Amino acid sequence: MTHLTRTLVGSLTAALCAIALAGCTLAPATQTDDAPVGTNHPDDTTTETVQDTADESGNDAAEQSSSSDSSSEESTAEEDGVGAFGQAYTWEDGLSVTIDKPKAYKPSESAYVDGEGKPMSLKVTLVNGSDEAFDPTLATVSAQSGNEEASEIFDTAKNLEGAPSTKLLPGREASYTVAFSFADPDDIVVEFSPDFTHSSALYTN
Repeated sequence: MTHLTRTLVGSLTAALCAIALAGCTLAPATQTDDAPVGTNHPDDTTTETVQDTADESGNDAAEQSSSSDSSSEESTAEEDGVGAFGQAYTWEDGLSVTIDKPKAYKPSESAYVDGEGKPMSLKVTLVNGSDEAFDPTLATVSAQSGNEEASEIFDTAKNLEGAPSTKLLPGREASYTVAFSFADPDDIVVEFSPDFTHSSALYTN
């Protein structure tokens, strides 16, 4: 199934679910500093994924733009419904998400990049602490930078193709990478929505 087909199917599913669930109360999420891990969590010797592939100067710039002391992160997390990158959101049923700090990203020559801006990637980690399998194909990630909606980057050559398609069994985790073109790397808001039965989670730097 091509990415375009998956996108169209996802959009149609989203519309049908939205109609069916209109008026329903979404399950809220709470912020935690310690992110949970799944039974299949890799050890520390596992090699890093391709989202970290960027030139050396880009990495230095990313570290400078996303660096902040722990006190500022804590104050950000206390804001209503907004967490700091690196923190976990956990819903009542046990589903959890953690989005790491944005890193500089160098798209491949075949990548789909719409619009201008600073290419940056974010690692998304899902942990299914619920009693049922979770379908990550319903999950969406969007972003805003400055006063503009950030454009997502699709890069098949570096395995950036959106959320995983395999259902996540109870107790297990799955990590994947998304990338966007940010107009202002110092002003980023990312929204993660698991599906239409959970409230969304917001992150900002």
